Amino acid sequence: MMFIVPPPEIVDMPELAIIGLGGEYCLDTRGEIPKLWWLLQTERQPIHQGVRATTYGVFQTVPPGATFSYYDRFFYIAGLAAEPDESERPPFHAVTLKGGRYAVFRFTGSYSEMTQAFDAAILNWLPQSDWQLDDREVVECYPGYKLSEKSLPVFEVWLPVTEKT
Repeated sequence: MMFIVPPPEIVDMPELAIIGLGGEYCLDTRGEIPKLWWLLQTERQPIHQGVRATTYGVFQTVPPGATFSYYDRFFYIAGLAAEPDESERPPFHAVTLKGGRYAVFRFTGSYSEMTQAFDAAILNWLPQSDWQLDDREVVECYPGYKLSEKSLPVFEVWLPVTEKT
C-alpha cells in the first residue's frame, strides 16, 4: 500500500540553528536512526513540565554541499533548536539550516510513519512537481506537544526547493 501525503505548502523559512547527536547512514542502514533519538532523550531530555520540545531530524549530504540524493550516504542529526549561547561540543553536532524556500509536507500519524511520508515526498511528489531540491539540508520536524494530548501529533517533512528550469 502506498503512503499518501497531502500536497505541501511552499514556505520561506528563516535560518535555524540545530544541535544534536549524529551519525552516517544510507538507505540500507537508516533503520538504525531511532537509536540516535533514544540517545538524545537521555542526553538532552527534551520533555519539560509535560511538554515535548520540537525536535528536528537533519539530513546532510556526504560529502557536504551536494544536493541530497535518496540513494546516497548521508549524515543525520537528531536534534533540538540550539540555545542562543550554545556551541558544539562532543558528542554533539551543530548545524545551521539556511533559510529559504521549502516544500513542507504535514501529516498526522505516528513516528513509524515518518519514513513512509519522507519516501512519498521524495519519490512520488518531487519528480512530478515543478520543483527540484537544492543543496540545503532536508529536514524532518517533530513539532512539540503536550504529552497529555490524546490526538496524534502532526509531523513535517521539509524539502529545500527551487523551481525547475
